[in-house]
Amino acid sequence: MKIEFENRGNRYTCELKSGVSLSKSVQFSASESNPWNVSSPSKHPVIADGFTGSTRDGGPCNVDQISLVPHCHGTHTETVGHIVDEDYCVSGLSIPSLIPAVVISVAPESATSVKDTYQPVLEDKDEVISSNQIERELEKWRSFASQALIVRSGSDTAFLTNDAMTKIAESGFNHLLVDFPSVDRLDDDGLLSNHRIFWGVETGSRETNQESLVANTITELIDVPDQLNDGPCLLSIQVPSIESDAAPSRPVVYPIARL
Repeated sequence: MKIEFENRGNRYTCELKSGVSLSKSVQFSASESNPWNVSSPSKHPVIADGFTGSTRDGGPCNVDQISLVPHCHGTHTETVGHIVDEDYCVSGLSIPSLIPAVVISVAPESATSVKDTYQPVLEDKDEVISSNQIERELEKWRSFASQALIVRSGSDTAFLTNDAMTKIAESGFNHLLVDFPSVDRLDDDGLLSNHRIFWGVETGSRETNQESLVANTITELIDVPDQLNDGPCLLSIQVPSIESDAAPSRPVVYPIARL
């Protein structure tokens, strides 16, 4: 099925059967690694009141009980509820079915080579995405109005500087997707400064304010395949309706062509 749409006066076409998944699947194995060293996700048959949820063990059907941590296991989408006391749940999200988006590729830089700032202070060992990198890549696609930014870094340790996140927020993106574990440094003294910049939550506060962007989402640990080119596309963020601040998700990108 093909659709056509207009963006900043230009016409584009999109083949909806050509979607490319950006999700990392949750693996139920003890060998699966995660950046926070929490227990691996688990899956086992339900056994109760004479019922066995495993056909291999003689049960009538397979019924599994699953345990996982969305923030640690595989691709996941977060709400502002991740950093405040208020309940902002994935089940309350109203994400458009197809979102104008842009894919960019950036190679992490050593913190010693950038002038950007970060809270807490950058360390020499840090590998970061700088504001100059973000600005340079976004400039290539100014002719396309995007609501979502997809960042491919090829790194599992990189994170954004505060200046880079400010550039992203000021560019008006409602949805941010990255292939690293967190937009913030993993050991950041609990400040989550980049999360706060993107959602408009004051430093140290556990409450939203009138300026907070509570409809924005952050999706982390995506997997952007090499065959997906940089540039404009359409994006579908598929998230289950769960009453939690985050949930496993399946972002799908649809390449587009200009008419």
